[in-house]
This record gives sequence, C-alpha cells and structure tokens, in this order.
Amino acid sequence: MIVWNFPGGWVAFGIVLTLLSVAAAVCLYFTRHRLSRPKTAVLWALRTLIFGMLLLGIADPARESRSSRQKKQATSVAVVFDTSASMRINGLLGQSRLGSAVGDWKKVQKPGETRFSYWSFDDTVAPRTGIDEIERLLRRPIGTYPAPTRLCGALTELAGRFDRENIDLAVVYTDGIDNAGGSPGEARSAIDAARTKFVIVPVTTELAMKKHLELRRLDAPITAVCRSQMPFNAQVAWSRLDSGDRVELVITDGSSHEIYREIAKRSGAGGAWLFSGAIDTGDVGELDLNARLLLNGEPVHSAAWRCRVVPRRKRRVLLMQGSHDWAVRFLRAGLARSGDTEFEVRRFEADHPGRFVPTAAELTMFDAVIILNVDRQKCVPQLQQQLGDYLKNGGGLIFITGNPRAAAEFAGSELESLLPVEFDTRIDVAAPRESDALRQFKGGVNNYALSRNLGNENAFIRHQDGRFKPPELQPYKLTDAGKFHPVFMRADGKNLVPRYLDAAPVKSAKPGAEVLATLTVNGRERPAVAVQRFGRGKSAVIATDPLWRWKLSLPSQSTDSERFWENLLAFVSAPAQTPDAVEWVLAELYPGVNTPVEVVAIAAGNPPESIRFTNGGHTETLHTRPDGPHRAKVTVTPRRGGECRIEADGAPSLRFTANGSSGPIELALLAPDHALLNQLGASDDKLDLAAALPEREFVEEQTKRTPLWPRPWLLAVVLAAYCADLILRRKEKLL
Repeated sequence: MIVWNFPGGWVAFGIVLTLLSVAAAVCLYFTRHRLSRPKTAVLWALRTLIFGMLLLGIADPARESRSSRQKKQATSVAVVFDTSASMRINGLLGQSRLGSAVGDWKKVQKPGETRFSYWSFDDTVAPRTGIDEIERLLRRPIGTYPAPTRLCGALTELAGRFDRENIDLAVVYTDGIDNAGGSPGEARSAIDAARTKFVIVPVTTELAMKKHLELRRLDAPITAVCRSQMPFNAQVAWSRLDSGDRVELVITDGSSHEIYREIAKRSGAGGAWLFSGAIDTGDVGELDLNARLLLNGEPVHSAAWRCRVVPRRKRRVLLMQGSHDWAVRFLRAGLARSGDTEFEVRRFEADHPGRFVPTAAELTMFDAVIILNVDRQKCVPQLQQQLGDYLKNGGGLIFITGNPRAAAEFAGSELESLLPVEFDTRIDVAAPRESDALRQFKGGVNNYALSRNLGNENAFIRHQDGRFKPPELQPYKLTDAGKFHPVFMRADGKNLVPRYLDAAPVKSAKPGAEVLATLTVNGRERPAVAVQRFGRGKSAVIATDPLWRWKLSLPSQSTDSERFWENLLAFVSAPAQTPDAVEWVLAELYPGVNTPVEVVAIAAGNPPESIRFTNGGHTETLHTRPDGPHRAKVTVTPRRGGECRIEADGAPSLRFTANGSSGPIELALLAPDHALLNQLGASDDKLDLAAALPEREFVEEQTKRTPLWPRPWLLAVVLAAYCADLILRRKEKLL
C-alpha cells in the first residue's frame, strides 16, 4: 500500500502545485517569442518534469506493510521478606530464617523479561532497592525491644498496594509469627480479592532456644456481684514445648483454696492459648485472687488481684422489637423468674422509625439491650452509632433473628460491625411446605365465605383427629467452647440444649469471636450462638427464632428455658451492682513494666482528688483529673514487676500485679506459627517460580515503511531533465 505524507495535507499540496504551475507558465511566457513551437514544447515538458519530481520529493511517498506476532509481556513480581527479629536470629547452623529465605530466592530467580521489586516488613512495610539491601539487613543488630511483627496487617496493606501498581505476582517469605493482634481472616480476604496472585512461602527453620512459657494478659473484673459467676480470660504464650509438657492455670483465693484449674489444649511447638472461665463470687466482701501458671507442676508466672464483691441490684434490660412478637411474653416471664431483672419493651414503628429509639443517655441506664426480629430500615443509623458507644463503655447487646431476609439486610451495616458474626447476603429460603390439613382448612374457610358446604367442619375435625403433627424442632449443636460455657450450663452441671424451628444462616463468625453453638443448613455448619468482647462490653447473636417453641415443648415443671436466658443475660450484661462510695475501674489488670495504666474512680459523691500508688516498695502520691460528673481518672506506671496497690481516703484499696517479663514476645515466640501459615494459604512445597508466574501473552501489531523517494533512478531522471533544460536554454542563448 502506497501512502503519502505531504506537509499540510491536500490543501498545501494544491497551493504548492498552483505556485509551481504559475512559475512554469511565467518562464514559458518570456521565452515563447524567441523559440519555435517544438523547442517551446520540449522546454515546457522539461520544466513540468522537474517541478513534478520536486512535488514528489516533498510528498515523501512510501510503501507500508503491516504484520502481527504473538509476544509475551514482561511480568511484574514483588518479592516480600519478613525481616522481623524472629527471622534474623541465627539458628543452630549459624543461619537465620531470613538468610535461608534469601538463599532460596536466589536459587529460583530466573533472569529474563520478568521485572522484580523488593519489599520488607516487620511493624511497617518498606520498599527495598534490591536483594542486596535485604542481605544488609542480616548484619543489622537486633535491639533489646524490637518492634512487633505485623504480618496480617502488612499482607492486607500490600494486597491493596500491589493491586493499584498492577503487580502480577507477590512472593512472601515469612515464619508466620504475628504478635501485633492482626486479623488472619481480613488478611486472607484481602489477598484473595486482589488481582495480584500471592504465594506465601513458609520459612520454618527451627532455632536454638530454651523452653518458654509466659502469662501475657489477664482480664477479669475488679468489681462483681455477690453469689454470681465472675468471668475471666488469661492469655498464655509458649514456645519450644514438647508434646509431653503440661501447661496449667490454677486460681486460688486468699485462703489458698483452689477454686479453678484447667489444662491448656496446646497444638504445635509454639503459639498461644486463652483460658476462659468463671469464678463463683460468694458473699459480699473483698475477694483476694491469685492466678498461677504451671509448667509440669512447677510455677512459672503468677498474678494477683483483689475483687470487691458488692450486693446485687435489679438488672435493667431494654428489649426493642420490630413488631409484636409472641416470644416477648416468654422472655419477660423467664427473666422475671429470679426477681432481679427489670424488663422494658419498646417497638419500632414503620411510620416513625426514630420515635421510641433511646437516646445515648437513656442507654446508659440499661445493663443490656436485646434487639428482636428488627428490619434494617427500622434500626435507624442513630441507634446503631449509639449502640457502638454503649458497648465500648461496658454495655451488653443481644441480637436475635430467625428471619434470613432480615439478617441479610444487616450485612455490611454499622450494627453488624458490633456483632460477632458476618451476615450472609445470599438468602437460601426453602419453598414453604403446606400440609394437607392446612390446605383443607383453607378450603373450608373459602366454602364458608361462599355460604356452601356448611357443617363440614365436623367432618374436617373427625378427619384430622390424631393426624396433625407439629413441625419437629432442631437442637443446637454445642461446640467444645459451648459445652463448658456458663451460658449453656444448668444448675446440676449438665448442658442446656435449646431447640429451634426457624434459622437465619450467617456467613461466618468474626476473628476473635467465640462460637458456642452451631446449626446445619443444606449440609453446611453455621454459627447459631456466638459471643465476643467489644470494648468493655459484650455482644451476642442468636441466629434462630427466640426459642419460644422450645419453651412450649418442655415439661411444665422444667426451667431450662428460663435458665438459658438468665445465663445469657448474666454473661453479656454489665454487672448489676449497688453503687458504693468509690468504685475503681482498671483499664488493664495485668500491665507490663513501664506501661502506663489508666485508673478511673467513680463515686456517689465527689471522687478522690489524689491517690497513693505503691509498687516495688515505693509509694508516690498522684493527683486525679476530672472525667465527668462523679468521675476522676489518674494514670499510673509500674516500674517493677510484682504487686501494685492504689489507695485513697475513704475508698477501698485496689490491688493488682504488674507483668515483670524480661523480654518482649517478639524474642520469646520464635517457633514458627504453622496454624497461621495454613490459614493464610501457605504451602509446604518448594517455590516453583516458572509455574507461579501468570502467563500474559498479547498480539503485537508491526508496520513496515519503505520510502519510495529518493531512489537513484529518480535522482538520475531529475538530474538529466535539469541538464537538458540548461543545455537547451544555453544553446538558444536564454542564459
């Protein structure tokens, strides 16, 4: 195909052609009276040839041909190294996990069209210039208190970043240790949703170290109600323990009487375990408690604290329902059995959704809030926000629904963020089943409306006598945690097993939530009852009907239904206690050394203006600062591990223990976390880079251009025409 490229296009071509024609005509006009006609024609032809060749040169003609071919595009690969302290400590053979990872990468790296970028993370994510900079980190000294490893947070951040930068493949070398409290579920969801393909390469080289066992955190109230169960949580971390090593937690009272003992159900050579239980409080007074962590019967760590046992007052419960529900009467009757609960019911109105919504101040007057069978459009955003603040300040929330459509509406809502489960937006509701009795009953009603077949009701009754059977209720399946949880405990120590008819399948439980019971829908097991901590409060979800049918199916003398609701409310709600002169609220019961701890004093009158803080034999006086009506706060910092005491005039003393651990968890938990690596999708197979690289081929279009000007023969023609023109004009004495 011949193409032209005249400057200015056809307009310029026309202008130049006109000018050249005028120039040729002028030259011919001044020579026509001196030449004969044949010579004039020859001269005109020569001039036309020269000017035509000049136009041809300006137009720059060329021959173009197009072709296409398959071509592989260069793939972009990001190589990410975990450079935390556990990766840089040398092992038995003198090489660290990071050194092993770098060596492994050098073996699999292949030069070619692939573009590599390098990254590292510990507590932050940082880009690196190349593998040489990663190797220089091997020689960097490890500080006494290195930063924590933020593995899950780093993966979540990198998934979004690599997606924006069009990275095709991300290779992550890590030992799976995350001690920054990240969410493995969020990290896995982020890397699965990213366009970038993630390959987690586990680095599980064992390191030389001693056995390690430590009590990391202790959560328990310092004020409890008499003759109730006081819940507590104790978090334990270990590393390099053998399968025969036994880890126990023992709690004794002030008289050294054992009131709690549990053996940790460990998995693997390292990790963490959460002891979760409850202690009977007994009568009013002060209860001194001591928690000891034992390894093979020998004490390793201990923590002591004092709990004030106060008289009970009536617990206030607010129930908000979307419409009149049959279950409310059973809830009211069940919770009123013990005589220590005040029950208030409010109903959302479709025309005025915010009319009966409690204010933030009203919510503080209730120990627990129950939301029963509520549509999302009725649960106004203002209430959802207020419930978040209510939970953070120590309130309790129970969400109950057996309607799949109502549950699906709350997926992604602000209320869902407060609950221990994620709702499923996919609704799988079976077609309603209509019994023969119901069809006959409907036909009888229509006949009555049409005034025919009157009196057939007796035949209908005789026909159905003894044949009608109510729908069969399905039992909860208690998890291992649910079997030992106080919510499902009867007074005789046996389990309560509620039965339900309607269920609202949820998607999954959130990380950190505790699933107490499950149900089976279409062959898949889903949470039925789940609880979690939220701030200082607790929230719970019951993904079935409110169990009133279960109550009707029980013998009349049975109190299992009432016991279940009392247990759940006692676990979720704030302690129902009698206000005293001063009540202490401690932000952290087992703080670390040199860790500031906030203490709040709540008084019926004026809170104390100063407190005396004793730690390690040293006593200092600290002034409090106002924190609202009848409240004051102060910050204390333990300087030594061991007993701490806070005292104020006219107030009971507060006692707790500071964690005197000598080192951070980063240098203690050196065993690789296989469970977290499996949860993130890591494979034990060796990295095959060629197989992991995504194939990206595309068709490349090529255009070949061959200029037609100038060519030797064209130049020869122009030169010959110009010479002939000169000779003719010279011969005729025109020059």
